[in-house]
Amino acid sequence: MAFPLGFFYSLLAALGFFNFWIFLFFASRQQYKMQMLIQPESPQKELKSFNDEMIDDKEKIATF
Repeated sequence: MAFPLGFFYSLLAALGFFNFWIFLFFASRQQYKMQMLIQPESPQKELKSFNDEMIDDKEKIATF
């Protein structure tokens, strides 16, 4: 016994609809990681470069 093609497309639509509601259920339960903001201990540490020289020191060296 062969099923009509319309039945097949209706079944695909129903499975897609069911899949969408399953997705919404699990997406609503998603919890994101909390982000902790890191505060610098002093403003001087913010100005340090990768090799721990102060930016002002580099500017003095560059002017010579």
